Amino acid sequence: MAAAATAGALVLAGCGSSSSGAGSTGGEGGTSSAKTLSVGIPSDPTSLDYQAVSDASTETVTWSINEGLFDFDAQGNLVPLLASEVPTFDASSPDKWTIHLRSGVTFTDGEAFNAKAVKTNVDRVLSAKLASPLKTAMGYLSAAKVIDGNTVELETSQPDPILPYRLATLRLVAPNAAAKAGYAQHPVGTGPYEFVSWKHSDAITLKAN
Repeated sequence: MAAAATAGALVLAGCGSSSSGAGSTGGEGGTSSAKTLSVGIPSDPTSLDYQAVSDASTETVTWSINEGLFDFDAQGNLVPLLASEVPTFDASSPDKWTIHLRSGVTFTDGEAFNAKAVKTNVDRVLSAKLASPLKTAMGYLSAAKVIDGNTVELETSQPDPILPYRLATLRLVAPNAAAKAGYAQHPVGTGPYEFVSWKHSDAITLKAN
């Protein structure tokens, strides 16, 4: 509880730390319509590749950059995010889930978000090469298959009625960007904020998407 209170104090201090004069840029007489929110985090992230590490500071930053197929609302209900709807368990086909995706979504580098991107993310998290800590959290998820541009079929090794809840923890990365060296220093997603820069042990800067 003490740690939580400290973290809360850091965030509140950031909210109240804007300079006098709305839109001040810090320069003499300079003005701007942009507003900056400073948020304290307990440590420098070990990486900004959310799928590759298990680190609280990494999650604090990347959950503003990378979105998932599903999320939870303020009441704790599972809701669609990059998916267009929450699927229901089909007892007649218990090891397959059909996920319909939102159309017209792009990653901040311009790459399209589609069924192929979801499959690439699933393959990446399940691969031995990445050794993602999320693999265990995905339960019995075993494969992804592209049905069409906005539809992907997820397969499980055995029936898993809570798979959509598990998927709420899987934040998706831009496939082309994630395949390049250095992705852990420059994350790309579809979220409300876009990565700008990372000055290690000092500050990470994001801008509104």
